[in-house]
Amino acid sequence: MRKIGIFMIVILALVLGGCSSSDKGKAKDNNSQVDNVKEPNSEGEDKIDNFAFKYNNIEMAIDDEAKEILDKLGEPMDYFEAPSCAYQGLDRTYYYNGFEITTYAEGEVEYIASILLVDDTVTTDKGVYIGSSVDDVIKAHGEDYEVNTGQFTYTKGDSQLQFIFKDDYVVSILYTKII
Repeated sequence: MRKIGIFMIVILALVLGGCSSSDKGKAKDNNSQVDNVKEPNSEGEDKIDNFAFKYNNIEMAIDDEAKEILDKLGEPMDYFEAPSCAYQGLDRTYYYNGFEITTYAEGEVEYIASILLVDDTVTTDKGVYIGSSVDDVIKAHGEDYEVNTGQFTYTKGDSQLQFIFKDDYVVSILYTKII
């Protein structure tokens, strides 16, 4: 029951955050490794280096085209779509074991907008999982973060990695696009 409550709070935060018009902050600068390194994508355009999540050797980054990734992941356990309050068209959420992917559309193409880790069976690329301590997060991801009401936010490219804490332990991990 507790997991359902936490899940509902996170979903509500995503919905309200996506529909808000407030500006997002930038991470503080402590000579971090957070760069806006651009790499060419398959169309020859520049691609900003964003946070990525890896599951079963499938890497998915914020703003990646979703189709190939979703095809590799296979049939989701569940699926939900709703009109987007941040983009034209629909936001779609695909539910998998341990995580959820939400996409946005630009024309006919879906892109990854957020990845929410929902249990301790999955981790960030640095080994942080739901249940890790504040100290574990700082040791793994560094001190280049913003703090806001029990949440650490790391920024990289056009993406953020957010850790929400309760009693100094991670209760939610969210990769998200900066809007």
